Formats: sequence, C-alpha cells, structure tokens
Amino acid sequence: MYKIGLLIAGLLFLSSCATPYKADGNLGGFGETQLDDNLFSVYFRGNAFIDQRNVKTYLLYRCAELTVEKGYDYFVIVDADTDATHGAIVTPGSYSSTTTGHATAFGNTAYGSAYSSGTYMPAQATPYTKFTSEATIRLFKGTKSDSLENSYKAKKLMGYLKSKIKR
Repeated sequence: MYKIGLLIAGLLFLSSCATPYKADGNLGGFGETQLDDNLFSVYFRGNAFIDQRNVKTYLLYRCAELTVEKGYDYFVIVDADTDATHGAIVTPGSYSSTTTGHATAFGNTAYGSAYSSGTYMPAQATPYTKFTSEATIRLFKGTKSDSLENSYKAKKLMGYLKSKIKR
C-alpha cells in the first residue's frame, strides 16, 4: 500500500507540472526558426501533462506574439501539423516480508518457531502522450482581408487567447 500511495502522490505532484507558456525547456515550451524575411517555423512542445487542444492554443498564441514582436499586424498559417509521442512510466514490482519468531530454552535444549508472511506488489505502467504542434507562418503588415483563409489578426487573437495562457 505504501508504494501505491507514493505513486499517487508523485503523480499528483507531476500533474502540477503541466507545460507553462515559455521558451522551450525541460517541461516543454515554444521555439521558432526564421526561414525568410517574413516566414517563420514555430512550434510548441508539450509534456505529458498538457492536452493537444492546449498545445495548439499555445502555438497559436506564440504565432500571434511573434507577429507583434517582429512589427507585423497579421499572419497566415502556410502549413501546420501536430504530432503525438506515446510512452509509459514503469515502476518495478516489489516484495516485502515480515518474520516473527519465538524461542524457549530449557538447559541445553531450545524450542522455537518462526512465521513469515509477505506481500508482492506487481510492476505498474502509467501510459502518457506528449503533443508537439508546429506551423509555418508568413507575417504581413496592413489590413487583413476577411476572405484570407488561415489568417489571424495578431493583437486580436492574443486578446482572445490571453485567459487560456498559463505562464
């Protein structure tokens, strides 16, 4: 029972470690590569404690933020993809035992008995999925046409998504 409690406590602790919105690091995050004057490849890499929807939201927010940082007004998503990586965390099995004994001595003779009991805890596997979402975006200045597909006004999008971003 002790190991199960420890495993649950560990998982609760780790669940508080969902990927924050920040530059890429140990817990995941965003990054980008400039491909041309106004063309960028942007990604957001999540850890096992953030779902696909939030990874995509963080990616969109980073695209908008990057657009504003570079002095542009809107961006168009040229290409986008989301990948999932699956794995499992495995805790090994264990065995614990307790032995009790009793002995009585009469002169040079001793009589006794012992009893052992044990508990086996089998190995446990906890599956996880990590999502990475990436997009190639082109940045533009000026007024965005409403008929332009996959295009977003950067500042407006940031306003819509701001409440969903956990730093």
